[in-house]
Amino acid sequence: MSPDDAMQARYDSFDDAVRSGMCPHCQGDDLHRPRPFCDWHEDRGDVLWWRIPICEAPYVGSPLDMGFTVPINIEVAGKTFDTLRIDVGGWPFHSSDHAHLWWTPLPDAKRIEDQVPL
Repeated sequence: MSPDDAMQARYDSFDDAVRSGMCPHCQGDDLHRPRPFCDWHEDRGDVLWWRIPICEAPYVGSPLDMGFTVPINIEVAGKTFDTLRIDVGGWPFHSSDHAHLWWTPLPDAKRIEDQVPL
């Protein structure tokens, strides 16, 4: 049995393994090691996405994120013109970005919360 199979047998999900500190892919400095787009799998869930070169904050989410469509009504002098439908939210990258996309795991929120004095 591989280490990944053993981990899966012990934890219900990848997130449970990460929270427990038992994820073999996300320990120590490994949290800061960027991974290419092609290494992401849906079992990883939400991660931090970095477009290289880094010029803005990372996107938090996954390529499976769905946006939603909102109607835009244009009204000028009491007349309503064609209603536009615009997609908002969701995965902000295009397939042409994939060569420049790298991801890192999210930090363990429980460990961060435990550090905050009450």
